[in-house]
Amino acid sequence: MGEGHETDGQLFTGITRMTLIIIINFVLMGIIGVISWKCVSNLMPPPVEGVTNEVGMVAGAMGLVGTFSFITNLGFGAAHVKRISEGKDLGECIGTFMAIQVTLAIIFVLTIVSGIFVWKNVLGRGFESIEYEFTVYIILGFFITNSLSSVGLQTLVAKLEITKNQLVILVAAVVQLIVTIIVVISTDDVYLYAFTFVVGGSVNLCISYYFLLHYKIKRPTFRMFRSYLTFALPIFVVSALSVLPPNIDKAMINLFWDTADVGIYTGGQKFSVYLLQIPMGLGMILFPTISSMKSKGKADKIKGLIYSSERLITIIMAPICALFFILALPIVTLFGANEYSASYLVLQPLAIWGFIRGLSAPYRNLIMGVGKPMILALISSIGVITILGLNLIFIPTHIPILGIEVFGWGAKGAAYATLISSLVTFILFRLFSYRYERTLLNMKILKFILVALFMGGVIYILNDHFPADNFFLFILYSAIGGLIYIMVLIPMKAFTKDDIALLMSVLNPKILLGTIRKETVTYKKDRT
Repeated sequence: MGEGHETDGQLFTGITRMTLIIIINFVLMGIIGVISWKCVSNLMPPPVEGVTNEVGMVAGAMGLVGTFSFITNLGFGAAHVKRISEGKDLGECIGTFMAIQVTLAIIFVLTIVSGIFVWKNVLGRGFESIEYEFTVYIILGFFITNSLSSVGLQTLVAKLEITKNQLVILVAAVVQLIVTIIVVISTDDVYLYAFTFVVGGSVNLCISYYFLLHYKIKRPTFRMFRSYLTFALPIFVVSALSVLPPNIDKAMINLFWDTADVGIYTGGQKFSVYLLQIPMGLGMILFPTISSMKSKGKADKIKGLIYSSERLITIIMAPICALFFILALPIVTLFGANEYSASYLVLQPLAIWGFIRGLSAPYRNLIMGVGKPMILALISSIGVITILGLNLIFIPTHIPILGIEVFGWGAKGAAYATLISSLVTFILFRLFSYRYERTLLNMKILKFILVALFMGGVIYILNDHFPADNFFLFILYSAIGGLIYIMVLIPMKAFTKDDIALLMSVLNPKILLGTIRKETVTYKKDRT
């Protein structure tokens, strides 16, 4: 190999190693999430139609407040990563972004509080219960702490200090898990359960700012603010629309059905979000990397990076998503509770959605990294319009204003609306990526998808004859599925010598621990 190829290989090896750190954290977070949900679903009151459900109430409050959370990130987080990756003054960037986030948090609180006042006192409407209203106020605290912690977390991403970023998230999750277990064992009080999320957000905030203090923070300047605004302005729409799909579905289910159905939806969605950790983690690295490559005139190397990233995502996610789809019922019952068995109808379409979102991640970051936020805004707008329209068709039994009968699928309908919307944006991301960077689809990923489908078919037959209704069979089927996937790919020569060399380098414990130690132990204040 020539020098250029060695440089490209070293670049992707570094990206893959950082992605591995994220995957390790993803596994740990998954374990924490499963333990938490297992405790909540078994110890909190189960969803019963027509009866107020505490879990559904908190999820509904999350959806309601989260619908307006776009105010806390009007594209400035992406602008922060973009400017730091371009080599702008770090201290000035941090100071400016911090001032922006504090201002947006205040506007966010005023919007929610004034909105509730108008809803109750001007429009004469109300909430399902007084407990629901107070839960909304508690959840508001969770979104505020998360908004402010983004200053530290986004700075770590921009500096590609991924270990620190993941450590913050992991510690916050562990603390929240401990508090959640204590709460649900002691009581089924909805307020205390809602407050566990605030605790997690507060820990997130404190640790992220601890790492932030190792940089020199300067006063915000109008010049830097204007630079941020220039980049953020076109993606105001993107930021606003990105928070709608994961929140508006729960709000609409609660509007047309009740908190019990929100609980059922949460029981499936809870597991599907784990599928996004891998592409989201890789995206955290890709965005600043592509941005830096573009600014340094290395645009010719971006296509290879995108294809390598797409292939990596497919290799990992294809078998996992196939198993999530086939074993959806045992997942929601074994790792949740039997009362949430209907949640498997939500998890199945969301398993496919997770895979499609994963394949779209490199292309989304490509469009952002090459500085085309308007295109991203257009695609996001189409995606949200699609999901809102389909939610109105799939969720309610009828639309009172129009006086027409519709599908009435409830929670399942929201999941299918999400899936179809992701298919639409999947196609659009590729079309625009091809237009600007001549990247469309890496055909080499098809063999991995086909093998994953074959593996899924075998597990389906096994599960059909001998249902995985206990942990032993679930683990056995998962292990068999992974073994089939690998054993079929080997004779197909799907893994090249470069793949093996990459794997050996990435999994080298000495190098991996050295990378982690370098980030977490060495604290040198940045004076750039």
